[in-house]
Order: sequence, then structure tokens, then C-alpha cells
Amino acid sequence: MSDPTHSPVTKAFQRSEVADIVAAYSRLHDDSDGGTAAAREAQSATMARWYHNLATDFYEYGWGQSFHFAPRRKNESFEASLRRYQRFVARSIDLKPDMRVLDVGCGIGGPMREIVKFTGAHVVGLNINAYQLEKCRQYNRKAGIADRTSLLEGDFMAIPAEDASFDAVYQIGATCHTSDKVGVFSEIYRVLKPGGLFASDEFCLTPSYDAGNPEHRRLKKLMEHGAGLPDIPPFEGVTGALEQVGFELLEARDINDGPDSERPWYNALEGGAFSLKSLPRTSVGCRMTIAAIRILEKAGAVPKGTMAVQKLLNEGADGFVGAGRLGIFTPSYYTKARKPENH
Repeated sequence: MSDPTHSPVTKAFQRSEVADIVAAYSRLHDDSDGGTAAAREAQSATMARWYHNLATDFYEYGWGQSFHFAPRRKNESFEASLRRYQRFVARSIDLKPDMRVLDVGCGIGGPMREIVKFTGAHVVGLNINAYQLEKCRQYNRKAGIADRTSLLEGDFMAIPAEDASFDAVYQIGATCHTSDKVGVFSEIYRVLKPGGLFASDEFCLTPSYDAGNPEHRRLKKLMEHGAGLPDIPPFEGVTGALEQVGFELLEARDINDGPDSERPWYNALEGGAFSLKSLPRTSVGCRMTIAAIRILEKAGAVPKGTMAVQKLLNEGADGFVGAGRLGIFTPSYYTKARKPENH
């Protein structure tokens, strides 16, 4: 859940660096300044570090410690829907106490902590972002699960682990930060034991997306800029890459198009009944935060560039809501795949 005592102002940079970093990040998304999908992919690791250093504290302020969406039942809280989805992922790959499991792009560890408590498995969190890893380490200690977790700092395009060293692998909203799905899935395939399962939750364009529609393209651009994405793929971009690297595809579906999705996934960004707990992630709450940050930035109470960070996140949220309403995007294209026993 969001923590009203947690400040959204980034602590990952020195105060003097924030404005320059957000400007450099935004240039990667500026079509007039060479901000193509190819250019973003070429700098995807750097872009991911910049983005999460800028956005992590905002996310934690407004979203809690699990940075993803989930299918939501009618009378279910936002936080409960996240926990239920994390348990679904754990059950889907049959996690057990004696297993060593890789969490690809673990963020600050919200899903990891729920999955460890639910299954008893030992989970290794991989993250390219040192700031998030330090937060994750502190939260794991506080949760009393430090002995059942390990953390790896590294790029998921070159995972710092031995071949066939994990019993299972999952990722929730992490590999969206590269458009080279073959590259990242090849690395996951390498470190997974033969017969092991890989569960993946991807940002994808749905078949309703029309590249010839200017509004569809505008919303896609807002989502990419606001969420640190090089390029959002269609469903077949994910399934094709899994099969190309050798995985046996067992399941592939938009998890938001099912019986547990009684409320739209983007409802968390629209807001519903007034709640101080949910306010920071609503469009009204985002704009209120911008107004407050504008005053604080002028007064020198927060670093210059903080308002620009909140603005890009707010624009991304608008893109998600617009794309969700049109049905052209899902944040949870779920796939389950197996590495063959003879590999």
C-alpha cells in the first residue's frame, strides 16, 4: 500500500544531478532528437538505471512496494489483488521450499517477499539498479526473510549466474525494459535447469492496436516515456521469442481478460472512492502532487527536476488509462514456458 509518510522525492541522486538526468532520459524519447526505439534499446541498460533512480521513490509513495498491475475482483483492494497475483505466479510454476528461484528485475522486492513467505522457496533477486537493491535488502531484513533471499546486481541481458543454476524463474513487469526479447529470454533459458519453468508477465500491445491510428501511436509513446520502455511489443513478439530460444510454450494469455478481472486493470490509476491511501496514484492525486512539488521546487526544498519526474510519470499514467480504455494495451500478458529436459 502507499505510505503517506514516504517522500516521493528521489534519493538516488545528488540534488544537483536530478534535472540533468531527467533531461537526458527524456531526450531518449524525443523523436526530434534521435529518440528512436532502436536508440533507446541501444541504451536500454542506462535508461533503466536512470528511470528507476528517478521513479522508485515516486512509485513507492503512490504504489507501494510491488511495482506492477494485477487482475482485480470487484470488492478486492488494490493491495490484495497484487498479493493474489503474486501467489498465482508462485503456484503456476509450482514453487516449493527446497527450490532456488530467480526473480528477474526484482525491484525493491515486494513480489519476492510475498512469494518467499507463501512458498518457503529461496528467491534470488536480480536487479541492475543498486538503489533499488539496497532498499530491497533493508526491507527483506525488516520482513525477517533475509536468510531465504539473495540479491544479485546485474543486467538481465548477461545474468551473473552459472548455467542451469535455478530451479525456476519468474519476472513480473521487468523484461518490458528491453525490446530484445530473444536476448533476455536466452539468458533466462541458460540459467534455468532442464525441465524448469519460467513465468513471465509482460507489457504488450493487444491485437486491437493499430499502428496507423495517430491516437494509438500517441498513447504508446506516452506509456514508453512514462514507464521507461524502449518499445512495447505485440503478443507474438513475446511468444515468438520464447519459442525461438528453445522454450516449450505452455500457456499464453492476457491475464486481464479473464474471470478474475472484474475491475479494469487501469482503475487503480483512475481512482475510485476517495481514499487517502489510494490518492497518490490517481490522476487527481498526481496533479495535486505536481502542484505541491512545484511550490517546493521553487522554494528549493526539493531538487530542481523533481517536478519534471512527476510530470513524466503522470503522462505515462494518462497513456496507460487511455490505452486501457481503448483495449490496445495490457500490462499483464502472462506466459508460462518450460526448458526441455534434454537441454
